[in-house]
Amino acid sequence: MLIMLVFRLTKLMLRSISLAVVVAFPLVLTPTRTLLAQQPDCKNPQGTPEVQFCAQQAADAADRQLNQVYQRLIRQLSAAERSRLVAAQRSWIQYRDDACESEGGGPDSGTGQFARFSDCVARLTRQRTTELQRYPR
Repeated sequence: MLIMLVFRLTKLMLRSISLAVVVAFPLVLTPTRTLLAQQPDCKNPQGTPEVQFCAQQAADAADRQLNQVYQRLIRQLSAAERSRLVAAQRSWIQYRDDACESEGGGPDSGTGQFARFSDCVARLTRQRTTELQRYPR
């Protein structure tokens, strides 16, 4: 039950942050972080809490990078181009979250679902960042 709640809250947090950046692109948001007694070694996480923490850190870092690239790009576009990109980004966020929820196995798939979801978010967000970096101007 707790894992399901954490999974849902994380998904909601990622969707909220991403949508806020799309809707109010000049706004810079800082995602909420999970706190552990000490900073884990994310090259060799030990146990589920550290794996989850590190996966979330990777997703947060990818999201920050995407937001930087997106905000730089959006300032360079005309109003019509900006409108199309905002709509495309909203659709992409929905796709990413749905795809990652499916890949994560959903709320009933055990303790690894949160890390799988966050790993997927990080991977797809890095891919989207590369796409936006190549966006025609």
